[in-house]
Amino acid sequence: MRRDAFTLVELLLAVALSAMVAAILAAVVHGLVRGDRVQTRHLAGPDAARSALLRMARDASCAFAPDGGGRDGDAPAPFALTRPGTDDPAEPDLRLEFHLPVPSRAPYLPGFYGLDRVVYEVRRVPGTAADAPALRELVRRSAPCAGPRTNDVATAILLRAPFTLDIRIPGEEDADVWPLPSAATDPDAPALPPSILFTLRLPGCAPLSTETLVHCAHALPPRGTAPASTSASSPTPSPAPSPTPSPAL
Repeated sequence: MRRDAFTLVELLLAVALSAMVAAILAAVVHGLVRGDRVQTRHLAGPDAARSALLRMARDASCAFAPDGGGRDGDAPAPFALTRPGTDDPAEPDLRLEFHLPVPSRAPYLPGFYGLDRVVYEVRRVPGTAADAPALRELVRRSAPCAGPRTNDVATAILLRAPFTLDIRIPGEEDADVWPLPSAATDPDAPALPPSILFTLRLPGCAPLSTETLVHCAHALPPRGTAPASTSASSPTPSPAPSPTPSPAL
């Protein structure tokens, strides 16, 4: 006998299967939304700001100037701090870039080091409400300077919040850019700054500040070289007189 409709058992089975599929989809969507919220909180809080600031300072302290100092041809400067200062949202508010020694990625070169070009940028996030604080992102990008992987750029968003970041080069000029303007006419200008001062501010939080030394900017004398304060004309100290032995009692 031909049937023109489903039986009650078939309908109940279809409803049960549909309910199971809907429950699975709801759990997946809830997990994605919850993960996005957790990630947003992780990138926006004071802990994320402190972690981002320490990572940037740690990287900058290891900045390296290769042979030639980046002044030959079109090679980039070993260390550059720029502030475009334009209203173009595609341009970063601040850009810090330098060479960073990293362990070789080649398995056949254990113990060797290569150079990465590391770039930190502070960018405005489009779509922020007019009455809300400006939302910004601190982005870190890195890529090898040589080899077959120069186009493999690794990108990471370290902070996403309404923050402000100030980077200064302490010294006589207390500059907020590098190379210094005077370096254009000074062939002996240093390629690396001696130290860098980072200050990050979040609304409702105390400012985070740290100053880091750039190790390669402070050269050490070769082993066995006398300190600069020692001169050849310095008198040689006379040996201490040996004590006179006491008579035996």
